[in-house]
Amino acid sequence: MQEIFLSGFRYAVRNILRSWLRATLTVISVALAISLYAFLTAMTASYNQQMSSIIRKGDVDIIVQSKFSASPLSSSIRPGQVKKIEASPEIKSSMPVVIGKIRTQKENNIIYVFGLKNYKQIAQKLGLTLLDGKPYTVGKDEILMASKLMHILAYRIGSRFPVTNDLNMTIVGAYSSWISMLNSTLICSAENARRILRRTDKTNMMFLTLKNPTHTGRLMKEIQTNYPDLIAIKSGEFSSHIGIIKNLAYILNIVAWSALLSAVAILMNTFLVAVNERTQEIGILGAIGWPKSMILSIFTAESILLAGTGGIIGLLMASGILAYIRSVYVSLRFYLPDSLGISIWAMSMGMSLVVGVAGAMIPAMLAANKPIAKALKDVH
Repeated sequence: MQEIFLSGFRYAVRNILRSWLRATLTVISVALAISLYAFLTAMTASYNQQMSSIIRKGDVDIIVQSKFSASPLSSSIRPGQVKKIEASPEIKSSMPVVIGKIRTQKENNIIYVFGLKNYKQIAQKLGLTLLDGKPYTVGKDEILMASKLMHILAYRIGSRFPVTNDLNMTIVGAYSSWISMLNSTLICSAENARRILRRTDKTNMMFLTLKNPTHTGRLMKEIQTNYPDLIAIKSGEFSSHIGIIKNLAYILNIVAWSALLSAVAILMNTFLVAVNERTQEIGILGAIGWPKSMILSIFTAESILLAGTGGIIGLLMASGILAYIRSVYVSLRFYLPDSLGISIWAMSMGMSLVVGVAGAMIPAMLAANKPIAKALKDVH
């Protein structure tokens, strides 16, 4: 078996070198498909993982937002509702969050704004690290800025940052987080966030931790009964309730799988042409005693080599695209991971090998099952 594979491998390498232009174009096509698959998969997985991490690290049991909001940005909970929900004896702690986005005055980039009662509240739950400066003081025009964002926008501690045309706030601290989306945001008090976003009654979401987590279902039902315009969601099910993210994930998955199917089709077409071109060669190999398994191994090894090479190049391309987008389009940092990660590399390489096998399967079977006499007769 090993000898069959090695012979097929050597023969496959020879065929690739012999048709190097076709092989190069095939590798490029596969690389483009794998890079698209890797990038889109990483983008979807990153956002879901970040949301799950926030909830898990924050020890959150219930999330409350508007019932028909497509995303947390469009959700709105009235101040009276916030106070009444927080007054429930079932609740151990509550974290109302104000979320929004603004455009920078000079670069015209979108930056996200997180408003909370105090810095300690989010630092303890989300593992924020204050790298320089101090936490913001409630009641003052102060903000914290992610250190990466501060570097990109060329600001430093003590700078006045124009959050709107007529409102400047002092950057008093630079922070970093293991959550990628928070490395593209401003963090300030909830009151300042409302001023920045020009919504005096704005509270987007509430993260609730219960004294007794077994009462989660009962409190969810109570909230939804008392406040018909709100929805209470179990923390573990939150990602699936964000309509716009859920729909975007579906679209990205469709595009990613379409890219893989395109790669399979390209490889299959390449080897169908190769089988027709090598009719005489296949007949001669069969005539001198090569078994079907060895003929199968030639085309399968050739396809795996092309797909594997395309996979590596595609992953390098995806890493470069990710780095470029993160450096140029600051607003997209909210959704993107810092890098592809080992799991995406492993998954994408695995898919490239699957593509290689799938793309060669039918052509290889046609070649292996071609009658020797007919193969020799068909040569002109």
